[in-house]
Amino acid sequence: MFDSLNEQQKKAVEICDKNLLIIAGAGSGKTKTLTYKIAYILKNNLAKPYEILALTFTNKAADEMKQRIVNIINTSIENFYIGTFHALSLRFLRKIGKNYTIYDKHDQEMLVKDIIQSLNLDKNKFSPSKISSYISKLKNSANMEFPTKEIEKIYNMYEERLVNANAADFDNILINFINELKKNDELRLKFQNQFKFILIDEYQDTNNI
Repeated sequence: MFDSLNEQQKKAVEICDKNLLIIAGAGSGKTKTLTYKIAYILKNNLAKPYEILALTFTNKAADEMKQRIVNIINTSIENFYIGTFHALSLRFLRKIGKNYTIYDKHDQEMLVKDIIQSLNLDKNKFSPSKISSYISKLKNSANMEFPTKEIEKIYNMYEERLVNANAADFDNILINFINELKKNDELRLKFQNQFKFILIDEYQDTNNI
């Protein structure tokens, strides 16, 4: 099982009784090590597939991880929780009946454009694409300070319209799920008790959310 791993990677795979942070350069096999760790956990019956939460930043990385695990230990991925932060958060939200319409980048910009027009703001000064990007930046920041009153107004109207449309942009998928965990003790305890292992690929790229 470990033939393609070096000694440090093998050690990282086998440590399963405490928190572990892998620090290594690009292309050194961090994702590969994480994948083998999941396979090791399953092969040694340390957890069931549904008791492991593995988070990635891209669908491609998640799909590759699933396929590698199947190849290593020849198992089904039916009950796996391996995916992007957004995909798994949306999956969990839908399980509790939160069926949002998801707004992509184009939808966001169209909504912001409509708000800018309704406020009679100069579209050359307030670009929908730039404002949309700034809104996303604000949501991913611990600092919710607005540079102008106009942007604060746009932001508040944007959020209000999302709520009224039962919609969520990509950032709100994460924020809404976090809020559900904060306010729902039963739900939070369910996830805390369910997942014995939480593994994060490219952990250094995580933000405040």
